[in-house]
Amino acid sequence: MTTGARMKSPPLPGAIRDPLLRMHRLGARRLAALFLDQAFQRPLTMTLADHLHVFSRHPVRYVSAAAFLVKRPELTSGYTTTTRWPCFLQSIYLAARLLRLEGEDKVDHLHSHFAHDPALIALLVSKFTSIPFSFTAHARDMLQIPPSALAERVKHARAVVTICQANVDYMKRVSPRERPAKFRVVHTGSTQTCFARRRRATMVQSIR
Repeated sequence: MTTGARMKSPPLPGAIRDPLLRMHRLGARRLAALFLDQAFQRPLTMTLADHLHVFSRHPVRYVSAAAFLVKRPELTSGYTTTTRWPCFLQSIYLAARLLRLEGEDKVDHLHSHFAHDPALIALLVSKFTSIPFSFTAHARDMLQIPPSALAERVKHARAVVTICQANVDYMKRVSPRERPAKFRVVHTGSTQTCFARRRRATMVQSIR
């Protein structure tokens, strides 16, 4: 499992309230891929050091996030590849690294693909660090988890991207109190018109 993050960028002139538009306009710099499976492959002392670092920086956030997970067993019910506590371990692993970044290397947004475990990890990291997050929902990752678990992810996310309007309609039913502007459709595939001119020019050259 990997996670995506955006490094801190200079502010834009004027207010851009749409978080997805803002990310696009800022020309987000991506943090190098961090494989969260590494959280399970390290000595116990390193894992404890990460927990201590996160707790020392934000003790209230640490306790609050742990309590949030304890009270909601449904967060990893249904379609999942893990349980709550591996998600907790991976989120601590990532949060500790983000909290150690300084200056221009600081991350100011997280984006997670898939609404099941990856979105839960991003949610927990956000609780530990106060870094906002968004996620992309595709199909079974949102349809085969409990509606309450999906609603919790949507509630805490800054924005939610999905691949079709039917998914947006479903998430609006699951989370009726959320702002419609929070949801965005980004279709998979490519726009053929972008390649029409190049294709025609290539055909002309081949005829000549």
